[in-house]
Amino acid sequence: MCLTFSVILHYDFYFITSDSEEQKELTSLVKLFDIAHYPLFFGIAILNFEGHPVALNVQASMKYPKRFQFVFIVSAFTISLMVITVSSLSYLAYGSEVEDLITLNLPHNDVTTLVRLLYSFGLLASFPLQLFPCLNIIENFKCHKRLPNCESYPVIKFLVSRTMIVIICGFISVSVPKFGVFLDFIGTLSGQYYASFSQ
Repeated sequence: MCLTFSVILHYDFYFITSDSEEQKELTSLVKLFDIAHYPLFFGIAILNFEGHPVALNVQASMKYPKRFQFVFIVSAFTISLMVITVSSLSYLAYGSEVEDLITLNLPHNDVTTLVRLLYSFGLLASFPLQLFPCLNIIENFKCHKRLPNCESYPVIKFLVSRTMIVIICGFISVSVPKFGVFLDFIGTLSGQYYASFSQ
């Protein structure tokens, strides 16, 4: 994670301080306040902090659960600072040409390829933790409880249903053309659903 942010920030500063005509043109197109993109901003901001449903699971698994509030505040502040820093500097570096995933703006070389691989691995490793609250909700539906169960291996029902959910999520993510708009939609919709119905 540190390597990824370091490389992204290195290239951001490199492009911001560059004197090329292309960079000057990109910098001239930077708008500090664009009301038309505020809904997209808020949807993605909600998505960044949508990990809160797993907070209770993390708290329950802590050795010292009473320290959770302090750890949560420090984590939320650190993540906010990182997101604001990287997104602001990347927008200043690439202007309107910034991609939905900032790693797509990086030049192609061995280091940036390693960064993309590490970033992908981080997403892959954190996906089960992010999906856990959704799986709990789905597995409590009556239709899921009515599915046939293998008596000798009762865990097969859960493995098959969870595998299908992951495959569906993978198919959706590959087929979406504009990832930023999709994140906005998911952040807004699922954040509202979880806040309203999971209490």
